[in-house]
Amino acid sequence: MATITVAPLVGSRNQARKLLAGLSESDRSGLTIECTQMSLGTPSFIDEIIKIVLFERGFEWLRLLDPPQATRKYAIESAETFGVSGRLIFD
Repeated sequence: MATITVAPLVGSRNQARKLLAGLSESDRSGLTIECTQMSLGTPSFIDEIIKIVLFERGFEWLRLLDPPQATRKYAIESAETFGVSGRLIFD
């Protein structure tokens, strides 16, 4: 299981890809993204995170730790679109 901390402002699909580029391909048990410092995460950034982690790479779960309310909403919508909402966790 890996943990990544995101910056206060994140906004592009490219930022999401760069953030996830260093993840191990061998451990796909789960990923925690610490959002405690995040003030804004755009829909495209969140969508790319969901797509890469849960849909493309097939991680067992993705946990968003203390995301802003709007980010939570975007993540729920994206996970539903990709059919992976059962593997998205909020703490």
